[in-house]
Amino acid sequence: MVGWAARPPGTRSYDEAMPRNQFKRLVDVVVLVAAFLTFVSGLVLFFDFHVGKGASRTSALGLTRLTWLNIHRLPALIVVAGIGFHIALNWKGFVARLRHSFSRERKNRAVSELILYVTFATVAMTGIVVWLFVLGSAPLEGPVPLGQPHPIRHQLVDIHNIVGLVALALTVHHVGHRWGQMVRCLGELAHSISTWTPVEDKEI
Repeated sequence: MVGWAARPPGTRSYDEAMPRNQFKRLVDVVVLVAAFLTFVSGLVLFFDFHVGKGASRTSALGLTRLTWLNIHRLPALIVVAGIGFHIALNWKGFVARLRHSFSRERKNRAVSELILYVTFATVAMTGIVVWLFVLGSAPLEGPVPLGQPHPIRHQLVDIHNIVGLVALALTVHHVGHRWGQMVRCLGELAHSISTWTPVEDKEI
């Protein structure tokens, strides 16, 4: 086969592995974007459709109730998968911090990290239960049931929303301690991508 021309000096091929730290930060950014959509849509769902007379409302801020639901639910799946991936990529540090949270020498930051893990798990589990296992959830294509939900569903949504607000504050704290490192790694990633070139094809 006729291959590509040899790449210029100082560039790298597409088949060269992305540095691990840069890949981890790329995953973090994807999770952050999805989490932003999830939290914003969650606030709209809570204040415009859940509390007060919102149970019978069909739209808010120019979008239908179903649109807001899907903006909340679909990115939430990305967040759950991304957090799982994030933990897998940082497994040793995650286990070490978890152990430190239960040690006598634990610090406030370790405790806040532990609370973040618990709140996120609670938000994820209640969200999945409300969406998939409790009657009254709207399918992705609709329609959306209107009116007051069943008391059990209402209570689970309350837990999901209130704990979600706590998770939001803890997530901001968590990301804030790593923001500079994330920006630096993403800058390095952008520079790396700019130096990549296609690999020469070789005859087999």
